[in-house]
Amino acid sequence: MEQSHRLKNWAEGRKLWRCYTAVLGAEAEMIAASLPTAPQAEGTSAWQEMRAMCGR
Repeated sequence: MEQSHRLKNWAEGRKLWRCYTAVLGAEAEMIAASLPTAPQAEGTSAWQEMRAMCGR
C-alpha cells in the first residue's frame, strides 16, 4: 500500500488521472482480496490496467 500511495502521488503531480484511478482500482482489489469473505477471484485486471495507464 505504501508503494501505491507513492504512485498515486506521482500520478497526481503529473495530472495522469487515468493512472491515478487505475491505482485506486488496484488498491480496491488488494483490500477486497484481504477480506476473509472475499471470493477467490483472479485480481489481475486492475493490476494490468494500472501498469498500462502508469507505464510502470
